[in-house]
Order: sequence, then structure tokens, then C-alpha cells
Amino acid sequence: IAELDKVTALATAWNPDGNASVSTLTVDGSIAFVGGSFNSFGAKTTRNRIAAIDITTGELTSWNPNADSSVTSIVVDGSTVYAAGNFFNIGGQARSKLAALDATTGNATAFNPAPDGNINSISLSGSTLYAGGMFLNIGGQARNRIAAVDTSTGLATAWDPNSAGVVRTVLVADSVVYAGGNFISIGGQARNRIAALDKTTGLATAWDPNISTGGGYAYTMLLLNDTLYVGGSFATVAATARLNAVAININGNGGAIPYLRAWSLAADSSVLAMSLLNNSLYVGGAFRFINGTSRNSIAEVDLEVGAPTSWNPNATGSVVTILATTSKIYAAGVFSTIGSSSSRRLTALDPVTGLGY
Repeated sequence: IAELDKVTALATAWNPDGNASVSTLTVDGSIAFVGGSFNSFGAKTTRNRIAAIDITTGELTSWNPNADSSVTSIVVDGSTVYAAGNFFNIGGQARSKLAALDATTGNATAFNPAPDGNINSISLSGSTLYAGGMFLNIGGQARNRIAAVDTSTGLATAWDPNSAGVVRTVLVADSVVYAGGNFISIGGQARNRIAALDKTTGLATAWDPNISTGGGYAYTMLLLNDTLYVGGSFATVAATARLNAVAININGNGGAIPYLRAWSLAADSSVLAMSLLNNSLYVGGAFRFINGTSRNSIAEVDLEVGAPTSWNPNATGSVVTILATTSKIYAAGVFSTIGSSSSRRLTALDPVTGLGY
């Protein structure tokens, strides 16, 4: 983990230094909560797969839920940290794949939906936690790979889109839940890799961009006004060439090529992470080129056309998650160097001054 200057792309002094991949991060106040497959940070301080880091100093806090396997998604809601992944024990309790942790003590609460397979992504809306992954049962009910769970009881609600394939990402927006993955049907309809699901009924809406099959998948999503940005591994969307990233009108546009914006990233390999700050979209993945310009695994791109800016940290390994804030831009993954430094697995950038911390 490291911190980079947004202007120079050089690493700053902020360097928690994890010993294995970081898969997810979220910032709440002065704390960055991170999850992955690591088991230590810094001077070999033990933190198994989940940790809390002071965003000013880069030092670990005492918070230590101690997961026994990987953590893939984290959502913070006030005094509660929801963690999902492939673990069986976390926060001092037996908790399969999904848990609610006290944000102060790290102890697991009574919340225990106990899915029977991995969870890749969680998204919170009020008192309902939406989950996507590989499970077939969760919260006491049969639910194929996507479900809604009551945060008070841990029980699955009646919402049941029934995905025929792995769900890799879920995003709640108003009355719709967007799902991405490598499924071929969901919500009672044929839908390739991406769908909009009614938040009440779980049925698929008429919205159907149709991401290419044949090994393709949708991995990450970000909504800005009426445009859904999607990253993953695919070649066509709505029968139109879009390499590994696409911008889609969530309302459709009535044209000959429905839904698609002209925006095109044309990444030469998978796009795994996206985050927005002002007029810039930060992307991470396994790519080496963006619109024909050399960019190794991380880039800042224009929201109008997808062209990369001059900002170029040059990561030596995949970037799998990005979070842009007004003070820092965090990136995490499996890289060993970034921004001309040996910062590993997690980095942070100053988006304004470029100064270290």
C-alpha cells in the first residue's frame, strides 16, 4: 500500500506496505478499511485479510477482526462495518462469507446470513444489504447468486432475481439494483452480463445493453447522473465494439444503437475498478494501453471521450480497486511498484497539491 501524488504520480511517504493483495477499500472519516488476502502490514504487524488504516499517517489502528480467509467487499454504515468474502471466521465468531463488525471493537455482531458460497460484492440501501456472488443459499433461503438481506435479522427478503451465473458486482440506485457478472439470465429474463432489476420485485426491467458472451464479464460499475460506467472483460456491448469498458444511458436513447454513449476507453485488457472525482474517472485493471496510449494498470481518463490524461503512476501489477476522495486517490491490488516507488498493494494520491503526507 502506498500514496501517490496526483500531479507527478510519484509515491508519497504514506506506505502501509501489505504483504499480499488488497481487494477492497473504503474510507470512513479518518479511517481506510481494507480487505484482501494479506496477513500483515508495515513492520510485519499481523492483520489477517482485513484492517483499518489511519488515512493521515498510514499507520494501522488497533481494529483487528482477524478473518481466516479473503475479504472481497466492505461497506461502512455508521458504527457497523459489513465485510464479505470467502471467510468462515471473523470478529471472534463463526461467520460464513458475510458479517457485520463493530467499527470500534472489530467484534462480530449477531448478524449472520451464512451464505453457502463466496460473496463478491455488497451494496447497502437503508436496512437492506444486497449481495452478489457464487452462493445458492443465504439468510435461510435458497437464493441463486444474488439476494437482499435484512440487516436487522440477517434473513433474506422475498427479493429473488435468481441469477444463472456468477454475480460479480451490485449497485443500488433509487428503485433499481444494477447487477453485473457473467450470467446469461437474471430477474426472469435473458440478460447477458448486466441487468437492471426492480428493487421491489426483483424482475429485470426492459433495459438490456447485452454485453458480449464467450468469456466476457462485467466486473465494476459506477453511476453518474443517467450514465452507468461499466468495466470488465468484453469486446462488444449492444453489438457495438467496446473494449473492456463502456458508458451506458440507463434510460435508453431510442437510437439505432440503444443505450450506448460515444465514450470509449478501448482498454487492451480487463478494467477492474472505477472511481469518479470532479471531471475525471480513475480506472484500474490489468490493461497496458488506454485508447492507444501506454498506461500500466492505472489511469485518469476524460469523462467525455475516455482519453487518458498525462497522469501516469505506472503500476507493475494489476490494480483491482480505486477510491477517489478530495484529499487522496487510493488504489489497491497486486502491484509491487507504482509511482516510481516500491510501494506495494495499496497507494494513495494527493489530488490537489501533489505533496506527501
